[in-house]
Amino acid sequence: MYGRKILIAILLTSLVILGGCNWPRSTSTPEISDPDAVNNATVLTVAARLTQSAVPGGQPLPSTATPTQPSVGPVQPTATRTPTNIPTRTLVPTEAIPCDRAAFVSDVTIPDGTEMDPGENFTKTWRLKNTGSCTWTSGYDLYFFGQDAMGGPASVQLTNSTVAPNQTVDVSVDLTAPNSPGEYRGDWKLRNSSNVVFGLGASGAPFYVEIVVSSPYNFSMEYVNTHDCGGAVFPNVKIINTGSEFLQSSQITIDDITASGTLYGPFTSNTPFRTNAASCAIGDSDADPGLTYYIHATIAAPISGNDARFTLKLCSEDNLGGTCVEKSVVFEIP
Repeated sequence: MYGRKILIAILLTSLVILGGCNWPRSTSTPEISDPDAVNNATVLTVAARLTQSAVPGGQPLPSTATPTQPSVGPVQPTATRTPTNIPTRTLVPTEAIPCDRAAFVSDVTIPDGTEMDPGENFTKTWRLKNTGSCTWTSGYDLYFFGQDAMGGPASVQLTNSTVAPNQTVDVSVDLTAPNSPGEYRGDWKLRNSSNVVFGLGASGAPFYVEIVVSSPYNFSMEYVNTHDCGGAVFPNVKIINTGSEFLQSSQITIDDITASGTLYGPFTSNTPFRTNAASCAIGDSDADPGLTYYIHATIAAPISGNDARFTLKLCSEDNLGGTCVEKSVVFEIP
């Protein structure tokens, strides 16, 4: 107890020296009821003063507490930012490439709709691409699939070498145009060494050749009138040579449809072509391509009001030789 009092006295002496006249003075002497409590309080006060004295100017250390900002107005609401949707990736299964598949690239020869003469020989060539996963070899064929064969073979070897996937090849077949005028189409596919037939794309569609056979010998025909040549009645028809070659002979037959009898012919002439509808003279021996002519014949004892048929066959050579085309027209006997 005695030692503690000595320590307190030393501290008080130091405080007086350091604080000088700045030490606060009490105007009244408090009543001391617990000397030990007084001593402890005095020690804490001295320690606090010593700490303040360590700062230049004797100012207290700044507070570490965060100051409260004064309110300057209504608090504005904070905008909420909506996150951007991030698309998800969907894995699409990859289609397995079949062994044998082809794609059409182009017509190398004979585009669709090419005009051909009857019986004309030609070579059709397609350019195809191997879009399968297997290599085409010499064991593969060009295979006739259907419609008009046009004189072609049932199959022909595709290649003498190989055609790897994604490579192209020109495939050809020799054909002959039909003899009759019209439109013709032949479908073709490919066949592998195991006799499996395949075509274009996933559907296996055929590739094809398409031609138009236009005969060089053709004509249009229409009934015009009847006229009198020496007291006889002559039914008159107009023809136009719509082919590309000359027509040189004719055969005329006139039938009474109503009475079921023949009124004229059949009669052959090598000079039937007249350039005037009213002419009674002998006609020309040739009908030039693109020109108009008139043809008539005498009918005996016609029955007025009956229906009759005028049948005309025109040929490329005299005496009904060469290529012939036949047409007919119905008229009423005046």
